Amino acid sequence: LASFITGCGVGVILPTTITMVVNLVAPNRRGVANSTFFSAVDIGVGLGTIMIGTLAEATSLSFAYYACAGVVLLPAVYFFVFVLKDYQTKMQQNTF
Repeated sequence: LASFITGCGVGVILPTTITMVVNLVAPNRRGVANSTFFSAVDIGVGLGTIMIGTLAEATSLSFAYYACAGVVLLPAVYFFVFVLKDYQTKMQQNTF
């Protein structure tokens, strides 16, 4: 069940965020934005795996799962409180 939920989340969040990133830059900079985004995703997956593995080893696997839930929830709240308004404003103004 957790794998299914994670897969659905990644399947929705990843294309949505890359679309938002690409929409915020000038058309001639979309390749740079795309590669920067996916480089950050790769670094995050790599470092996140190491960090959560270290955390699970130092504490417990259940604590690591709770930590992962926090790592997902905090940016989600930040996105809806701060980023979404700014993104919508920029898209209405078409300033890039």
